[in-house]
Amino acid sequence: SLKRLVNDLGSRVQTAAVISCSNDNFIVKNKINNYNWKNILTV
Repeated sequence: SLKRLVNDLGSRVQTAAVISCSNDNFIVKNKINNYNWKNILTV
């Protein structure tokens, strides 16, 4: 259940990053995505 919630949130964050890919938020979103990937890989 928790895993499903995390997966849902992850895909929503990635989708939001793709949708709002303006130059202003791009770097911030990339940092967030990289942080999430590191968490997934460590777990």
